Amino acid sequence: MSRFGALREKYTLPSNVEQGRAEALRSAVQGIYENLVLFLEIPTWSFTDLDGQQMPYISVGRLEGGEFRLGTVEDLVVGLNGMNFSINVVIDEAVDQFPKAHIHFSFTVNEQNGELTVISHSAASGPAVFTGDDFTPISQHLYEVMRGELAVFQGSSVSIEATDCA
Repeated sequence: MSRFGALREKYTLPSNVEQGRAEALRSAVQGIYENLVLFLEIPTWSFTDLDGQQMPYISVGRLEGGEFRLGTVEDLVVGLNGMNFSINVVIDEAVDQFPKAHIHFSFTVNEQNGELTVISHSAASGPAVFTGDDFTPISQHLYEVMRGELAVFQGSSVSIEATDCA
């Protein structure tokens, strides 16, 4: 094999490994999204906005300048520390209300040595770290964060009654 061929081979191997890692992380993001939809028991996937567009109650994207930008799981890219993404949850879709009442969450998902790690950057108490491929604890965490945000929004320090989520 030529020296150039050896260089190309060394380049191709990490590139192929990175592609496999990206697919694994995208799969994890999709799993987190699907688990949250099921956990929150969303009655319908979407609502109709003022322009007649169907808008999802829960969507995946990324934050840009503090604003949520709708995207797809396929749009997400892997960085040195994993894959950053956001989930947006519309709380009130009232036709006459703009902007819509929503809460968005920021995450980093990473996989090293076969172990999946998800970091939620959205808790006021600091980052929450989850390991493994059971995404229910992440959904529970997001539900609790939303309940806390809504309690603050209502001007109440009394916790909102929890429903049985087991």
